[in-house]
Amino acid sequence: MKKVKIDLADRSYDILIGRGLLDRTGEFLKDRVKTGRVIVITHPGINRLYGERVIAGLRQNGFNPERIEIPEGEGSKTLTSKSISPRSGKTKLNAVPVAWMKG
Repeated sequence: MKKVKIDLADRSYDILIGRGLLDRTGEFLKDRVKTGRVIVITHPGINRLYGERVIAGLRQNGFNPERIEIPEGEGSKTLTSKSISPRSGKTKLNAVPVAWMKG
């Protein structure tokens, strides 16, 4: 596994590159956020390919994941979109950016 640090002062983050990381999503997140409720925001194509693996990895590590699909395209990339409102109505979330290009 290779780790690349993106240095953006107080918004810095790491990118992990390697094989088999998708199935370890929950393992990596539990070191950064409390286990419990998490929301996976995705679009239908990525969800079909990788959604179940991500959800399973989160559950195996003590998370209670909720999956929200948003349409593809720039018009859907806003937090004010009604399509990404959590079902519970609670809006306080810890966010950790996570993205995959390939499983």
